[in-house]
Amino acid sequence: MKLTPNPNRSVSPYYLAYLIPATIFIALAIAVVSHRQIWFDQPIMQFFGNLRSPNHTVLFHLITDVGSTPVVLVSVAILGFGLISKRKHFELGIITAGVLGAVVLAYVFKVIIGRVRPSYLSHLVVETGQSFPSGHSLISSAFALAIIYLVWNTKWRYLALTLGVMYALAVGASRIYLGVHYPSDVLAGWCLSLLLIGAIAHWYIPFAKASDIAQ
Repeated sequence: MKLTPNPNRSVSPYYLAYLIPATIFIALAIAVVSHRQIWFDQPIMQFFGNLRSPNHTVLFHLITDVGSTPVVLVSVAILGFGLISKRKHFELGIITAGVLGAVVLAYVFKVIIGRVRPSYLSHLVVETGQSFPSGHSLISSAFALAIIYLVWNTKWRYLALTLGVMYALAVGASRIYLGVHYPSDVLAGWCLSLLLIGAIAHWYIPFAKASDIAQ
């Protein structure tokens, strides 16, 4: 049977939501492994370098700590106890999958890409390992996105969206200010978190709901 394209079929906005961050991440990764300079890295690092002051350094140290993997994992654990007590295992599964998936992705891509940390600004915090993508940005934004997704159909959606975006932006900015990441590392982390939470929404959630119905 011959198949003909449907002229009324349009591209789903959900697929565009995957396509945009995927395209950005791939473009950044190709530029990094090709050792090409990314045009916005140096101007943004210079901007944050000009902001440096003792008070700003204390603030950004605090922000980067709040976005660190141990703090996010502890937050997930505390939130998990609350969700378990209310028998909200589905919600716990989404947050856990999002954060643990982000931890794994950060490690895998750091090893694969192998980007050396920037030397444009002096490092105000000790970091080891590779630079691309920013693990802080990836993990903190995945945590925020998972929570935003869970409360989207409630009255808390706009509050969660505002706080989540502010949190992700602040953590990303702190990594640039402290001199341990390129802005492109941070952007790559945000893109990966969008792809990860999108994948969880597309595959895990229908599977989990089907499993609940089967039981």
